[in-house]
Amino acid sequence: MDTQLAGKDALVLGGDEVGAAVARGLTALGASVTRHVAETSGAVDLVVIPVTDPGGLTPAPLAEMDEAEWIRRCEAPLGAVRVALQEAHAVLNQRGGTIILLVPTIAMIGAADFAAYSAVGEGARSLAKAAARGWGAQGITVNCLALTQEQLAPDVAGRVTETRVPPALKTPDIEHDVAAFIATLTLGPPVVTGTTIMLDGGNHMSV
Repeated sequence: MDTQLAGKDALVLGGDEVGAAVARGLTALGASVTRHVAETSGAVDLVVIPVTDPGGLTPAPLAEMDEAEWIRRCEAPLGAVRVALQEAHAVLNQRGGTIILLVPTIAMIGAADFAAYSAVGEGARSLAKAAARGWGAQGITVNCLALTQEQLAPDVAGRVTETRVPPALKTPDIEHDVAAFIATLTLGPPVVTGTTIMLDGGNHMSV
């Protein structure tokens, strides 16, 4: 078994099935993984925040969306990302570490009838950049990994048309490939922050 994360403590906040897959992958790499802030010992090395909202994958034409629906579909989920980042900072500010947000690729390219879901992803990227600027002096890096709907929510991916171009490589599996890439960012020197890395096998090659 690969134990490259042995001795590392990780916190995976939310994300349901995506979060569970990441947690399994990090555990397989030797990390001690918890799913709730209250379960941590007070300080961790890595926090993963999956930005997934299954409710946002129900089509909703922008021209027909009222204020209440916008708040439910966009502002509330984005508020949850803000809270997750605040929780991440609370357990990382003692010794620094890594924050990774998993965001949908449609945040960068858009998708008809999914304006709110796209805005949540793009808003999460903006929050990540603000956090990266503000927390870098504390030794905290904050980056986003962009994944397709086939990776984040395969059961409803057919509702969102992102591209007809096949990926150049195989689509990364969350439990194995994505978790391994997160490990690389965690163990590597803290020289990358505030950026978004497309982790979709070369499906989208420009942002």
